Amino acid sequence: CTASGTCSCPTGYSGQLCDACIRTCPTGNYLNNSTCSCVPCTLTCQNGGTLRTNMCGCNCTAVTTGSNCSTCLCKNGGTCTASGTCSCPTGYSGQLCDACIRTCPT
Repeated sequence: CTASGTCSCPTGYSGQLCDACIRTCPTGNYLNNSTCSCVPCTLTCQNGGTLRTNMCGCNCTAVTTGSNCSTCLCKNGGTCTASGTCSCPTGYSGQLCDACIRTCPT
């Protein structure tokens, strides 16, 4: 543990006391714990997604999906930002850029 009282966990473990295993299953099936082991999770979450605790996976924001949150759900030419929101083009607004705020083509 560090001087501030927090633990610096070895690769493959997380939690306040480093007692939680970051499970990585080669088959992608987390139901069979016998095939999982505590190994480094090399997954990088994108577009504001955060790494899950105790499992190698991402918690995506409301505007992204996919195993690493790389699929952007923004519409009408909107783009996902690093903070996990949509950047909407002129004329559109809303969480997914799906609301027209001016005269928009149909």
